[in-house]
Amino acid sequence: MGKWKKYENKGWYCYNGVGDPYHASSYRRVNNKPGGETGKFICAIYAGNGHVTPHSPLSANIQQYIAEAMVSGGSQPPHPRVREKCFVYVRD
Repeated sequence: MGKWKKYENKGWYCYNGVGDPYHASSYRRVNNKPGGETGKFICAIYAGNGHVTPHSPLSANIQQYIAEAMVSGGSQPPHPRVREKCFVYVRD
């Protein structure tokens, strides 16, 4: 397994609701962590570099989490007992 990456430069990015959820330009940096855990729509992702928009293109992992969230209706990745780090939040 690879080494853990540092999260110091990452941040929360809110989805604008109209663009393609797989494109970095559809997200804007926010200061608050999202609160939604279940729903039909992408709310926010934890990614990027701390700039106004995240790195483009979004990483393969983030894209996979977005796909899983849209299918499952739950934040990703799922942790049944303790949510150590969630990278994609959804909402209604």
